Amino acid sequence: MSGGIENIHESGLIHGHFHGGNLLVENEPGSVDTCIVDVGLHGPIDKKDTNKIYGVLPYVAPEILKGNPPTKASDIYSFGIIMWTLSAGVRPWCNRPHDLRLASEI
Repeated sequence: MSGGIENIHESGLIHGHFHGGNLLVENEPGSVDTCIVDVGLHGPIDKKDTNKIYGVLPYVAPEILKGNPPTKASDIYSFGIIMWTLSAGVRPWCNRPHDLRLASEI
C-alpha cells in the first residue's frame, strides 16, 4: 500500500479519498497483492478545490475537515488510519457515531 501511495504521488496526483473501501486485495497461493482504486478522484497535486469536503470518517485528515485541500500528507494520514485498523483489528472511534461531532473532534 505504501508503494502504491508513493506511485500516486510521484505521478503528480493526490488520492484524496483513501480508505479501506478503496483497496482491492488479491489473495493467490504464495502471494497477496493489494491495489488502490479510485485513484485520481481528487486529481493533480496542485488542484486547490476547497469547496468540497468528501471522505469517510475516520480516514479523513483533520486539515481536510477544516476546509483545506487534500495533500500528500492527508493521504499519508489516511494510510496511517488504515494501518491502525489492520494492526488493532478495529477502526479508531469504532464505538462512536461517525457524524459531525466526531468530525469536529478529529
